[in-house]
Amino acid sequence: MVKELKQLHSIEALECSESVKHKTRDFVRKYMSKYGSVFKRDPNDTKEY
Repeated sequence: MVKELKQLHSIEALECSESVKHKTRDFVRKYMSKYGSVFKRDPNDTKEY
């Protein structure tokens, strides 16, 4: 996604193709698998999203 965002002048112009959606879904699935079946946020993490 970062590569796609670098190519655009505004985020509103971003359109995700099916391949980008698939790659993103796989990345998030693999990343979250290291936290186990249930993700619990660290109570000391105060970062806002």
